[in-house]
Amino acid sequence: MYSAHLYGKKFDRLLDKIFDIRYIVLSIVFGLISLIPLVFLILSIIALVNVGLSQWKPFVILLVFFISALTPMIVFIVLRVYQNRDFKAVARRSEHIASYYGEDGKLIYSKFYEYRKNKDKTNIIALADKYYRLVEKDKNSFIKKNKDNKRLSRKSELDVNFFQYILFKLSLYLLTIITLGIGYPITFYYVTKWEAEHTYIDRRPLSFDGTFKDLMLIWLKWIGLTLLTLGVYSFFISKRLKIWKYNHIHIEGELTILGGGVYTNAWVHFFLKLGLKALLVISLGLAKPYTVARLANYEVVHTMIDGRRLSFNGKTLNIGVKFILWWFLTIITLGMYNFFLNLEFKKWVDRHTHLKNDYEQAKVI
Repeated sequence: MYSAHLYGKKFDRLLDKIFDIRYIVLSIVFGLISLIPLVFLILSIIALVNVGLSQWKPFVILLVFFISALTPMIVFIVLRVYQNRDFKAVARRSEHIASYYGEDGKLIYSKFYEYRKNKDKTNIIALADKYYRLVEKDKNSFIKKNKDNKRLSRKSELDVNFFQYILFKLSLYLLTIITLGIGYPITFYYVTKWEAEHTYIDRRPLSFDGTFKDLMLIWLKWIGLTLLTLGVYSFFISKRLKIWKYNHIHIEGELTILGGGVYTNAWVHFFLKLGLKALLVISLGLAKPYTVARLANYEVVHTMIDGRRLSFNGKTLNIGVKFILWWFLTIITLGMYNFFLNLEFKKWVDRHTHLKNDYEQAKVI
């Protein structure tokens, strides 16, 4: 028995792993084995302290061994985090839907873990499907009701002036620098909120309903996971931030319960950005139009807001012509116009971002 289309076979396999005693035993054994390097290092440090810290060479050898042997521990933590994250994501999504329809969302969330404790796979799937179908019913009614509504314009834009943009972002980035990065969530929150409230997609204004408290709680969790995995989890933070962002951005007149998110592959996204930055350096900045268009094309088409996938129709040639003009303006103004280039590129991306006609529920796993 498989769950509804939103979760499908992946959710079914996830539950099988959670309830499979062999998988549980294997996870416990793997976890215990992964602790051996840590215990070994602690005992070695104690021994070195007793002998004398002058014996630094053995310590370095042990440290190298410890770092290399940490691999199974990191793999174990990442796998466990992702397994629990996917289950929790389905439970949270169902909780959100229940609350949206006036039910006790927290009770629904607790039921998922009650059924999990009892290894009741059938009721977990039935509960997830119940709320999925509620949204599907509303989605179909919404589409039917709005099928004759025609878009007034394909115009999209970021409605801010240069000085607002520069002063606002500069002040927040200074906060990040002064706080040695601790203030980054504050910067991200206020920049996201400010940009959303000044952005239109197909002449439809956006809004933002995220709270700083929620962002800080998940940010602290991500920092903890990054420390536990010696930095490995940091590769996924960028995507997690964007998922949080687009879950809280809404389009006027749309069915918000459909949800939003980002569906890029974390590793593909990372290496794409790395490759484009390398190209930018090699070309001495001349490849900027291509890198902006290529990255925007990948990110925008993998983004959803309120159940609407986004499309991108910007072309490298189009922005290339504009880039030449901006480059001349930079020379004429003795480099001063360079401060506005990032905003010019962002406005160009926003102007070429549009809504697709189809509707779908946001995928949480």
